[in-house]
Amino acid sequence: MKKLIKKILFGTIISFCIFSCHQEGIDKNSYKIKVEGKTSKELSDFFSEIEIIPLETSEKCVLNRCTHLSIVNGKYYIQDERQHIVAVFSLDGEFIYSTKELKGRGPNKYLNCELYTVNRQNGNIQVLDLTRHKIIEYDLQGNLVIQYEIPETFLPAEEFVYLSDGIYAFYFQSKRPFKYNRYVIFYSVKEGKIIKKISAPQTYYLAVKTNHDCFQRFNNTIGFSYSYPSCNDIYYLNTKSLDLECRYSLDFGKYNFNEESLKNVDKELHTKFIRENSDHTAFVYDRMESEDYIITEYSLKNKFYVLFFNKKNHRVRIKENGTKHSKEVLTFLSHIDRDYIYSMCTPNFVDQLITNDLLSSESRKRLREMKLTDNSVIIRYKLNNNEL
Repeated sequence: MKKLIKKILFGTIISFCIFSCHQEGIDKNSYKIKVEGKTSKELSDFFSEIEIIPLETSEKCVLNRCTHLSIVNGKYYIQDERQHIVAVFSLDGEFIYSTKELKGRGPNKYLNCELYTVNRQNGNIQVLDLTRHKIIEYDLQGNLVIQYEIPETFLPAEEFVYLSDGIYAFYFQSKRPFKYNRYVIFYSVKEGKIIKKISAPQTYYLAVKTNHDCFQRFNNTIGFSYSYPSCNDIYYLNTKSLDLECRYSLDFGKYNFNEESLKNVDKELHTKFIRENSDHTAFVYDRMESEDYIITEYSLKNKFYVLFFNKKNHRVRIKENGTKHSKEVLTFLSHIDRDYIYSMCTPNFVDQLITNDLLSSESRKRLREMKLTDNSVIIRYKLNNNEL
C-alpha cells in the first residue's frame, strides 16, 4: 500500500521550468496553522459512516477519466477529462444528463471541454472551450443559453470560476513560459476586457500541478490555493476589491519549504529534488475547504498524510496514509461540504479507501455487486464532528 500511494502521488510529478514573479494585490495577514496534533491511521477516528455510491453505468453514459466533481442543487456534476464531457447524476448515482451530444463542430456545440463550472442559480453547465475561445452555457436539456467570447491568450487556463456581474476569475499554470503564468486574472465578459491581474508571491517554485481544484466555493466564499506543492498559503477571493486575501498559512516548522533551495536546481531535477528532500521538507499536494474545515494532503519523511483543521476551534487532527499497518487510505479527495468529504475513484480502488465497519448494509450490498468495468464510484465519508 505504501508503494501504491507513492505511485499515485509521485506519478503526476514531472519537471517544468522555474519562473519569477512579483507580489501584487495580495493581503498576507494570515493565521498560521501549526501542523502538529493527534495522528491516527484509522478512518473511524475521523468519520462516523462511509457510503458507497456507484455512478450508473449504461449505454447512455460510459465514463472514462473522471475529474472535477461538483455538487450543486442536489446533483453530482462530473467532468470526463478524456471524452471532454460533463455528466450529471442524482445523489443516489442515477444518470440524469450528459453533454456528449453537444460536443462537435455544428451550430451551438462546443469543440473541447477543458474545464466547466455550474451556474448555481439554475444548475446550468458552463463549458470553457479554449479551442474556440468561448464560455458556453447549456441547460440540462441540452439547449444553448448564452455564450461569451474570451481572449485567445487564455488558452493555457487551468481553472476558472464565476464571481458575479459577468466577472470570471481565471488561474493559469502553464508548462511553458507564458506571460500570465501563475496569475489570477479577473475578466469581464460584459466589457470584454481584463479588469485586474494578480501574480503569485513566490519567486521560485515547483511548477507542478498537484492541487486539482484551485478555486473552492463554499456558501458565498471562494477559496483559492496555488496548484503547486511548494506553496503553504491559503487564499480567498475578495469579490468586491478583486484581491487575494491570505487568511491561513500552513506551518510545518523546521520542515517548511524554502523556496531559495530551488534557486540553482535545474528544471529536469525537480522530481529528484522532491525525493531527496522528503526527509526534511513537507510538500503540500492538494487542498479542500468548507465553512468549517480545511483539508490538506501532504507528504513528509516518505509518508503521506491528510490534515484536518477545524476553523472554529482551531483543532488539528492528522490522518496517516499508506502505511503497512493499515489499508484505510484517504485519497482521491474531490469535494467537502458541512457534513461529508467525497472521494471519487474507479471500482478497483474502493476496497483500499474504506473500512467495512463503517459501511451500511446497503453500501455493503453495492460493494458486492460492483464490477471492475463499471463507471467511477463516489465514496461519501461522514465527518465525526465530535472528534475533529
